[in-house]
Amino acid sequence: MAWLSARIETLRGRFARKLATRAGRALPTLLVQRRLFVLPTRFGLGLAVMLFVCVLGALNYNNNMALAFAFVFSALAFLSAHIGHSNLLKINILGVRPLAAHAGQSLPLQLLLDANAAPSAPQRDFAANAVPRNCLRAQFENGELHQFDLTGAQTVIVSLPTQRRGWLELPPFTLSTRWPFGLFEIWSYVWPEQKVLVYPALEVDPPKLPHDQARFSGRSVQKGDEDLRNLRDF
Repeated sequence: MAWLSARIETLRGRFARKLATRAGRALPTLLVQRRLFVLPTRFGLGLAVMLFVCVLGALNYNNNMALAFAFVFSALAFLSAHIGHSNLLKINILGVRPLAAHAGQSLPLQLLLDANAAPSAPQRDFAANAVPRNCLRAQFENGELHQFDLTGAQTVIVSLPTQRRGWLELPPFTLSTRWPFGLFEIWSYVWPEQKVLVYPALEVDPPKLPHDQARFSGRSVQKGDEDLRNLRDF
C-alpha cells in the first residue's frame, strides 16, 4: 500500500500545480467561487452509504420515521457543504513573508491573510460585521499541516522543509477547511511566485574560538592587528 499512497500523493501534487498555475501566481489574491473545490471526506462517504441503506430499508418496510430521519440528515449534510464553502469564500491572501532558516531545517513562512475581502463600496461598519473563519488549515507541499482560526487580518506561520542552501522557489500551498461537521473538504490551491533564500547549514560541533581557548589555558592568542586579531587558523 505504500506505493499506492506515494502514487496518490504524486498525482495530487501534479493536480495542485496545474490548478494553481491556472488560477495565477500573483499575490495578493482573493478566493472566489471558481477557485474553491469541494469533495466529500471518508467520513462523509460513510455517512452517505449509511443514509442510502437507511432509505432502502425504510422504503422496503414502509417506515416513514426512518425516511424522515434519512432526509433530515441528508439536508444537514448538504447544508454543511454550503457553510464550509462560505467559511473559505472571500478570504484575501495578501502575501508570504519568509523568515531565516538554514539548510536541513524547517523554513518558517508567514502567511498574511485577511478574513474580510475589501468591499466594492465604502462601508463604515464593514470590519465590525466581519464573520470569523473557523477551523482553517494551511499546508505547503510536503510541509506540515497547521490549523488555525481567522478573525480579521492575521499572520499565520507555516513551516516548509528544506534540503539545500540557496534560492528556493516556493511550492503551492493548500488552504482548506472541513468545518463544521467534517463531511466535506473545501480547499483552494495558491502558488506564490516568490523565491526565498535558505542559508548554509551550520557547522556541527565546531572548534572553540581562540578567546575561549585562551581563557582556559591562561595564554594569550592575540595575533595580528585590527580585523586579523583573534582569528583561528583555517
